[in-house]
Amino acid sequence: MQKEIKQAQDFLIESYIKGAGWGYRADSSQAYPEPTCYSLLALSGTSFSTNEPLNWLSSLVNADGQLFLPHDDMPNWGSSHLIIALTHLKKLPDVRQSSIDWLLAWKSNYIESNEEVTLNGSLIGWPWISDTFSWVQPTCYAIFALKLVGMGTHARVKEAEALLFDRMCQQGGWNFGNPIILDRPIDPTLAETAIALFALQDLPEAADEIDKGLELLEREIPNRPSALSLSLSILCLQLFGRSTDTYVDMLLTRQESDGSWRQVPWWTALAVLALQTASGGENVFQL
Repeated sequence: MQKEIKQAQDFLIESYIKGAGWGYRADSSQAYPEPTCYSLLALSGTSFSTNEPLNWLSSLVNADGQLFLPHDDMPNWGSSHLIIALTHLKKLPDVRQSSIDWLLAWKSNYIESNEEVTLNGSLIGWPWISDTFSWVQPTCYAIFALKLVGMGTHARVKEAEALLFDRMCQQGGWNFGNPIILDRPIDPTLAETAIALFALQDLPEAADEIDKGLELLEREIPNRPSALSLSLSILCLQLFGRSTDTYVDMLLTRQESDGSWRQVPWWTALAVLALQTASGGENVFQL
């Protein structure tokens, strides 16, 4: 797999937006924190210099630790990704700490439960956008980021864990945020299930939920084999010692001749991280 990994890393280097980071697509002129953080992790250990993208990320973080994109009037949800990347890269400790402080202070809104929404709206996690509902994905990344820096027992983390237990789908796994609407069970998604398992990996009391999530991934990956779901699922299954050989082969068959997965830098970076882990390398989602 080393050839395929190198081709993907070359694609990431070619798609880098000079003086900034990476966009969600290779033809984008706007860099964003999430693909930039993933790409930096995927290029760790190569000759690519991290100085410019790290300086760009640092420039987005204000004195309160809030991460703002140029011309945005609300903070970006990518603070969790920034904390994860800086922790692994061992860079910019002051920026990391201010981002941690902000993440702890940033809360979603309460919502009232009703006939349409039966979840526990009193539980607080993290939103995509300020002053909105708690969503599974940003909550999971925040939990994982805070655990990665040794804050797994913080009250915010424990409440967010309770939120994930509350949001689990009836058949196992998670979706974007609501397991039931109008008495109808909503299906889980593979990406959100993998990310939730990253967040819950260290909880003995989550053993049953973890097993159901892993079984869902193994059962449904062949039916929904996108580059994103394959990469996150490989990282997740490797984390729990499950076999990934079949899914690695499926991921490799989707790599394009330019080394990318559909010219999408963050998918390509995640694929690199998954293939590196499957080859015996570090799993960036291992606590």
